[in-house]
Amino acid sequence: QERGMAIRQTIDGGYAVFGTAASYWGAGDVVGIHGNHPDCWLVKLDSSGNIIGQNCYGGYLDYQLGFSMDATFDNGFILAGVTSYDTGMVSGYHGNSNNL
Repeated sequence: QERGMAIRQTIDGGYAVFGTAASYWGAGDVVGIHGNHPDCWLVKLDSSGNIIGQNCYGGYLDYQLGFSMDATFDNGFILAGVTSYDTGMVSGYHGNSNNL
């Protein structure tokens, strides 16, 4: 149950994909998911589509959804998404409003 929302080609010819992972408890290719709720998921792929790196951003309560990504001038990425809980890994939570 992974969903890519943004993809960017990297300077090495590979790709970075950002979205949401919901393969709970480490099922499938997702490594590092937090608990049984969706996390934001950043994946680095080589030019053949093989996973060469990944990171999950989230917490053990509620959900985190990844929506958008862009490359930065230092070969990093800026990521945008939403969270429904102050996870400690994802900042910017301003209370429970049930609005995305």
